[in-house]
Amino acid sequence: MTQPRILITRTQPGADRLAQILQKTGINAKCQPLLQVEFTEADNVQNFDDIQGFILTSAAAIRALPTPDKIDDLPIYCVGAQTAAQAKDAGYKNCVAGTGNGKKLAKLIAHTKDPKAGKLLWLRGEIADEAMARKLQKSGFILNQQICYRTQSIKALTKPIAQTLSDNEFDAVLFHSRRAAETFRKLSPKIGGQTNCIAFSPQIAEILHDVGFASIAVCKQPNDQTMIATLQEMFSLS
Repeated sequence: MTQPRILITRTQPGADRLAQILQKTGINAKCQPLLQVEFTEADNVQNFDDIQGFILTSAAAIRALPTPDKIDDLPIYCVGAQTAAQAKDAGYKNCVAGTGNGKKLAKLIAHTKDPKAGKLLWLRGEIADEAMARKLQKSGFILNQQICYRTQSIKALTKPIAQTLSDNEFDAVLFHSRRAAETFRKLSPKIGGQTNCIAFSPQIAEILHDVGFASIAVCKQPNDQTMIATLQEMFSLS
């Protein structure tokens, strides 16, 4: 069977990282990030004497952390194993991965930390889901927030990608976030009638349900391992 041709829409560097993994399995993967990350001018966190832990909802915020030698073993709570793995690769010792979304991470923190032991610092993007913050505050935590990056939607697909989509030459398009799905919907590209979609969550899939995909599959868990497994199942790959 001919290996499927895949379009990855997530932000960099995650898009290239996933593409490399897929290429090693023989899958032809192209990248068209629908969001671009812009870092703010804010310096790295300097004063964290009263902080008992950091929260990252995206790997983009890792660069805003104090250097590993300064925070020693203070926990870094991450939404998703991939963000935790990248933080660990950057030299941070105590990286705790939550499963699923920010609300689940808040539940994990509330079960393992004492609100009276110190504040939490959320290093976040300009636009973020506030559900995690509300849940932590309801549990009695004082949550400080620092905006360290923003994401901007692209204005148009590159011409080669748009043409390949229109010509039905992608077998599937992968979506990792609601904003990426919303951007794709707004751009309204022509999609070949046999092009499928794989979404990280039902909420993402809902945004894309009537844009023209032949089928939409939803990952059982929001991580790249499950995304790849869903892709293999969709195309009967061993």
